[in-house]
Amino acid sequence: MTSEGRIMNQSLRHTAFKVQSAVAALVILVVATPVLANVGTPLMWVTGGHLLLGNALIGVFEGAILARLFKVRLRRAILIMIFANYVSMLPGWGIAELLAHWFETSQLRANPLADGWRAIVVSVAAAFLCTIVLEWPFCLWAIWKTGGRSIRALKSSAILQTASYAVLIPLYSTFSHISIYTEATIEPDLGFVRQPSAMIYYINPDDGDIWTIRADGRDKRRALSAGITERNAWLYVKPAPEADGYDLWCVPPLFPDRKLIEVVGRMAAPRHDTEPDLWSNFGPYFGMADHLVVNPDCPVAWRAYAGFWSAEGIGIEKDKRWEYNLALDTPFVQWFCRNVVILPNDQALFQMKDMLLILDMPSRKLGFLTIGRGPVVVMNDPPKPH
Repeated sequence: MTSEGRIMNQSLRHTAFKVQSAVAALVILVVATPVLANVGTPLMWVTGGHLLLGNALIGVFEGAILARLFKVRLRRAILIMIFANYVSMLPGWGIAELLAHWFETSQLRANPLADGWRAIVVSVAAAFLCTIVLEWPFCLWAIWKTGGRSIRALKSSAILQTASYAVLIPLYSTFSHISIYTEATIEPDLGFVRQPSAMIYYINPDDGDIWTIRADGRDKRRALSAGITERNAWLYVKPAPEADGYDLWCVPPLFPDRKLIEVVGRMAAPRHDTEPDLWSNFGPYFGMADHLVVNPDCPVAWRAYAGFWSAEGIGIEKDKRWEYNLALDTPFVQWFCRNVVILPNDQALFQMKDMLLILDMPSRKLGFLTIGRGPVVVMNDPPKPH
């Protein structure tokens, strides 16, 4: 073997050793993830691993492909592509998230629950295209000495990203949660909502006012001009001091609680909260507290609770046994669940992102009610609009 061949083999062995060490570290990170679930979710830890270590592995992978297909020196190709991946990840991720948010809030406004999966597809496609463009100058740099030019560099970037995403999409899919689409039946209307139909007070994010709507989607109207613009604000009820019923209150983060409407009804939930008014707290989460049940005198076999992370979503139990959970947690689209209220007839109202949803717990039928935040459920007729 020639001296040049021995040097090349030594370089390849050295690179292979580095790759094996990095893979072992990544495996340890992934295996340890469930143990650290109390400080995040598996998807969060995989994303962190991608940012810190995964970019180096992808750079080695892409550099090896670039060197083989475009006759570039292996060391040069690997170093440039590692640098390219670290430089391009955050801008590409940010652009994809912004596009997914825009798509959800503007294009899916009519029924975001049924069409939310389209935001996932759009964000992944955007990330793929952005990465091709962002890494194109680095590919041009890598192949410049071989006579490469702009079109050839763009082609090489497309090939490299296709290869990388063929690995990344299955990886992230493994740690993502889309059970809201796999475990529930998305209903086109609210015909499954059982009577009596509760009245729901909520904050309309479009104008900050308090609106009401029945659980079956009827009688939507403005109840109070409130101007509540805080994203994490939510509603609850307190016993009225001089009447038989509950007053409607609001929790605006970082500000004192505010009474909105007196005596909205005799049965309502969530009742006076026991949680701190923190900026991160936009509604009750965790636990099966009785203050989330509209009628506390009625025995309830089915219970629902909201997890803290989007990966936990809404969890369902029957007779204190876990049944299933519904969640949407992907790299670019996360729907956090809050403000669960247990309705009569084994149904539940809850907020997911800025949507109010109705779930029939036994049948797993799920329907979109309206765009809104921080709901309160009342079981008798509300007062006249202000």
